[in-house]
Amino acid sequence: MRLWELDVLRGVAIIVVILFHAVNDLIFFTNSSCTVFLSDFLFIRKGAAIFIFLSGLVATIRYNKDVKRDGFLEYIGHVVSRGRVLVFAAILVSLATWLFDPERVVYFGILHFLVCASFLSLFFIRLCWSNMFVSLLFFVPSFFLTRTLLPYRGLIWLGFSPQGLCSFDYFPLVPWFGFYLLGITFGHIAYKGGYRQFHLPDYSRNPFIKRIAFLGRHSLFVYMIHQPIIFGILRVTRLY
Repeated sequence: MRLWELDVLRGVAIIVVILFHAVNDLIFFTNSSCTVFLSDFLFIRKGAAIFIFLSGLVATIRYNKDVKRDGFLEYIGHVVSRGRVLVFAAILVSLATWLFDPERVVYFGILHFLVCASFLSLFFIRLCWSNMFVSLLFFVPSFFLTRTLLPYRGLIWLGFSPQGLCSFDYFPLVPWFGFYLLGITFGHIAYKGGYRQFHLPDYSRNPFIKRIAFLGRHSLFVYMIHQPIIFGILRVTRLY
């Protein structure tokens, strides 16, 4: 049975990401000072953190079910299959942003991150509480990497920002893989064996919940199309 609450949380996360991008696009295209507060305070990547956390959680549920039924190789096959889709989507995003604005091209956005995280997680997916401590190895260095600028882009995936980096989307492994590891830990605890370990009333048939869950089930598709839609709205309303 599908865990509807995870779809709802993913739906909420993708809504927050859309709002964050919409506000940032307004800032970029209109130089509107009234939107700076909203961008900096309300939507500053909270949705992305939730989404990455849930990605680690869902990966753990899938791992527990696949390994129990078919073994670890079956789970690896799922990761590779899912990875191919994400690689294709990430390339499309990089190409589209390069064509739209070469100065703000996405070199390592959230889709690029999820590709790397899904394969890196193969080394951590069996662990539970240990991942709490490993996550610190990604959170703590982020305080220093934000102040570290390099003259080249070879380590952009890790978190070393090159001088003058300006990108529509940037999610390096440090610190974001830490959220993914926390999701793995929570998945082993709250969804042991791939099943919910706590009681939750069934709201899955609520019309409002169903709409949000729909967004969560199709989060990759929604993510791929939301920016073109935002640009179209801004164009029609003559905001850029």
